[in-house]
Amino acid sequence: MITNDEQRAITKREAEKFRNALDAAVAKSADEADPEERAWLGIFADAFQSQLADLEEDLAEYEALRTGEAVVVPLESVAQLPAVLIKARIASGLSERQLATRLGVEESVVLRAEATGYDAASLGLMRDVARALGVELRGEATIPGDRAAD
Repeated sequence: MITNDEQRAITKREAEKFRNALDAAVAKSADEADPEERAWLGIFADAFQSQLADLEEDLAEYEALRTGEAVVVPLESVAQLPAVLIKARIASGLSERQLATRLGVEESVVLRAEATGYDAASLGLMRDVARALGVELRGEATIPGDRAAD
């Protein structure tokens, strides 16, 4: 997931590299390659195409979030909450520094939380981020009724 404009720029550069490599593999396969080399070039082209598709999907998602329009993101488990919070920050147009200011914390707190997928963040911090960004969570929790025999 792309989380800021710097990562977006890097991703765009990497996508261009894969696009060029893909074009070169396809061109060489069509022009100069013997059958064995053509097979290998086909494998590389498929790998380049797959990686390029992933990068383009990440770029498209980031650009869509940056439009400022409301976004509804399915939240099927608590494990998805960190990604939702990062997407909400992006959609709000806030940088990590601006979110930190809004929260009244150091920028490093937000940077660390996002870089680690909120793994070490407290529930309180995640709640505060959600509130600061206007994220509304709705849903249900399933509480198992059976107790497994120990």
